[in-house]
Amino acid sequence: MLDTQVSVEDIGDIVQQTAAPIAFTFADKQTQVGEHCWQWQATSLCLSQPAHIGEQGEVVAKIEGFDAKQIAAFMPPEWQVETRANAAVHARWQPDASPDVRASIDIADGAMSQQAERPLVIDWQHANVDVRWQNDQLQGALALTLEDGGTLASGFTLTDLLTPTRAITGDLTVTAVQLAKLEPLLGNDKQADMNGEVNANLRIEGPLTLPQVYGGITVSALRVKGLSSPVDVDNGKLALTLDGQQGRLNGELVTPDGSLALKGSGQWPRIDDWQFGLNVSGDTLRVNVPPMVRLDVAPDLTVSATPDQVAIRGDIHVPWGRIEVENLPASAVTVSDDTVLLNQNYTPESAEQDEPIPFNLVTDVTLAWGMTSASRPLV
Repeated sequence: MLDTQVSVEDIGDIVQQTAAPIAFTFADKQTQVGEHCWQWQATSLCLSQPAHIGEQGEVVAKIEGFDAKQIAAFMPPEWQVETRANAAVHARWQPDASPDVRASIDIADGAMSQQAERPLVIDWQHANVDVRWQNDQLQGALALTLEDGGTLASGFTLTDLLTPTRAITGDLTVTAVQLAKLEPLLGNDKQADMNGEVNANLRIEGPLTLPQVYGGITVSALRVKGLSSPVDVDNGKLALTLDGQQGRLNGELVTPDGSLALKGSGQWPRIDDWQFGLNVSGDTLRVNVPPMVRLDVAPDLTVSATPDQVAIRGDIHVPWGRIEVENLPASAVTVSDDTVLLNQNYTPESAEQDEPIPFNLVTDVTLAWGMTSASRPLV
């Protein structure tokens, strides 16, 4: 009979609730552990039936009443998770065969929050995870329903897990996920406003290191306003289409002054061989960078990138602008010409000591200043 107690610092005591009968059979070298439970705070871990352990065996266990607060000591101090979960595991194995392990996790309604002046809160109604490892394959399914009604669902299969040629097949569906929850990312601006709806339907297949992805991701009814956004977006739409190892992006951002058009494409045949390009063009828009900068800008820029180079080319027309420098405090002084900056080792910094940019930066941008018939004065 086994009856014990383990004390673990920071997580509390783990106590065996009932004695566990143990039997050992010499003929087949099998150990049998009877049904019993362990208790850790609000969580119970139980063998649902006698466990057989040896060259072949079977274990059926369940976890009930797990409270995320029990692992608060291991979370970053600014993050908090509130939820409860139950889980079940069924494992079987025998010689000369791959183990068969099934597990499921059922997560109740809850929330994950980042403590700040404007807390970032992601809450959900229910989540469920199912996985099975059999014949050197890992199959899984995930279903998540967010508090605002949006859903995420995924199913996948990983094959050849014990070889370098691991592969994946699977799908991901995102339905009506709202971006309003991400509004705190715009900072502490109380007038910030962000929303939009994300939908996606993706198919994934191929080598795990660089799978092919097919399908599309869309963002509709996009709205971004606030001090952190230099341009207010009243209504925007983005569509990303993926076809294996290449993709295309099309989008339009409608602002109070006009529209911005986004067109891009990319290819990634290998991890070290990829290229992306994005063109941004549009009407004359009012750009505000409080409290000092206000500009009217009409861009037509193309950004292209490869592992070795980033290039920015095009035109920016600025028909009107105003830069107002606020008054410096009375204690402000001019920096001396012989000022020397020290690094963390208290040695002088120099341009030669700075780490070089790991890629070539090419710029060919024409900046045009002046009024046109389409320009408008500040109001």
